[in-house]
Amino acid sequence: MNQKATLEEKVDKLVEKSDQHEGMLKTLSGTMGDLSKTVGSLTKTVQHVSDNLDALAVITKKGFEQVDKRLNNLEVKTDRLERGQEDIKLRLDNVAYRFELVELQRRVVLLEKKAGFSK
Repeated sequence: MNQKATLEEKVDKLVEKSDQHEGMLKTLSGTMGDLSKTVGSLTKTVQHVSDNLDALAVITKKGFEQVDKRLNNLEVKTDRLERGQEDIKLRLDNVAYRFELVELQRRVVLLEKKAGFSK
């Protein structure tokens, strides 16, 4: 009978361990289900962040395009101003300065007086 009791004890222990393993499997299965939900949620979040980054990239690109257009317009206007300044400089090079004109006027008056043309 001793052997029978020992065998029954062993079977009882195996059944007990089997029940414990079944509980652990249920827990593990639940944990895996939770992990699966978490991974699904993270996937959605990553996709949302990716969509937001794409939208931000498009907005940034449009902003840079607008700035580029404005800089090009500014460059055109600056070129026009520079050409205008060059034209003014060329005209000024061909114009007598005021002090020169005053001096020449004084000399003409003096010469006219000496020549008797003056009043």
